[in-house]
Amino acid sequence: MKAKIFVFIYLFSAGVSYGQTDAVTIINGLIQKFQLVKTYQADAVIKPEISFLKILPQKANIYFRQPDQFRIKSTGISILPKQQFDNVFSLLIKKDSYIPVLTGKETFDNLSLSVVNIIPLGDTSELIMAKLWVDDNKMLIHKAQLTTRANGTIEVNYKHGKYANFGLPDVITFIVDIKKFKVPKAIAADINTTSMSEKESANQPKKGKITVTVSNYIINKSLPDNIFNSK
Repeated sequence: MKAKIFVFIYLFSAGVSYGQTDAVTIINGLIQKFQLVKTYQADAVIKPEISFLKILPQKANIYFRQPDQFRIKSTGISILPKQQFDNVFSLLIKKDSYIPVLTGKETFDNLSLSVVNIIPLGDTSELIMAKLWVDDNKMLIHKAQLTTRANGTIEVNYKHGKYANFGLPDVITFIVDIKKFKVPKAIAADINTTSMSEKESANQPKKGKITVTVSNYIINKSLPDNIFNSK
């Protein structure tokens, strides 16, 4: 009996170790591709579909510089989750702050993808857990699920095309929990004027969607420091 227990424990431990090793390989591959992009700028159209907000699609310019400088400039009010869509890679490069665990394969968007859980070390992180669906041949993230303390669970779907060799998506779609979604202060007053009966209507959707269509990437060209100023 002891021998059987020992064999079970050994196999279980080996399985966990193998899964973690594979997860580390995937994470390193994603980071390696991410680091091909030292800077980028791009055009974007941000289209919110959230029941209590009546906002037309907004044009925007996106700027990024390694390791984590990110800026969106838009002609109006940009509606995006607090984490924004560079957050996944900003998280992954801090490899000493989490443990990656490979949990198997799942089908998404007709693709067989490796699923990697990102478990933060310590309980002070804004992120509670992340789950990534990865094409580990092309090293592309097709889906991410981020569970945060402030915004609940946010699902992010990525469509890749012309810039897939750099890991840069053409379309990013956020699925957000409406009850926990933080809206910009500039429109909070308008939302607060909505009557309680309307807010709590049984027909009110529980999820909202924000689609960001990105085009005209300019990659690895120098960007001036003042682009990343908050004002």
